[in-house]
Amino acid sequence: MAIGMKYGRKKNDESPQVAWQKVSQFTEAFTDRWGATACRALTGLDLKTPEGLKQYYQSVHDFACTDRIRFSVSKATELLRE
Repeated sequence: MAIGMKYGRKKNDESPQVAWQKVSQFTEAFTDRWGATACRALTGLDLKTPEGLKQYYQSVHDFACTDRIRFSVSKATELLRE
């Protein structure tokens, strides 16, 4: 969202290319680091089931997700400073 706020279009006739490029850079960096962007692929869990959600809160949420959020904030900040 922050990338869109900084690099997004202000008017409909402006090109969205700069924002798209920044989002692509972010997504590529995240995928390179973690292997995927979707929660199911990242965790190996189906969070739509009670069992998957229970396992997520027991062993993933406070561990793996915290590192991914830190990485995301750091990478987004880096892109916003360019």
